[in-house]
Amino acid sequence: MSDSIIQVIALLGAILGVAYRTYYPYADKVKEMETQDQSVLKWLHKYTFTAVISMVSSVVIALGVYSNISVAQNSTVTGAFIQTFLAAIGTNELLNRVSYKVTNRNIDKQASTSDTSVESVK
Repeated sequence: MSDSIIQVIALLGAILGVAYRTYYPYADKVKEMETQDQSVLKWLHKYTFTAVISMVSSVVIALGVYSNISVAQNSTVTGAFIQTFLAAIGTNELLNRVSYKVTNRNIDKQASTSDTSVESVK
């Protein structure tokens, strides 16, 4: 398998891993709230921010690992995809945890569940 194909698959794994980890929990929570007749959870910009940072770092890691010729030559397409997909999920999870610890949870909860803006909560 050529090195460029392995690198493309690795990048695809990184991008899809971050996209999965960012969107799936949100969609799951929205579905749960809809079944309980609660107001739907709003998408906060911090989700997008952590996804972008995770995507950039995951792509850099994937390029760093799979630009090494010996690693790329010994990798299968499936192996490259799974490795970068899981690494991207882990990176996003870590950044989400840091984001959760740093932000004010009361403001986030108010902003995500009501029409009240963040400025009026402060």
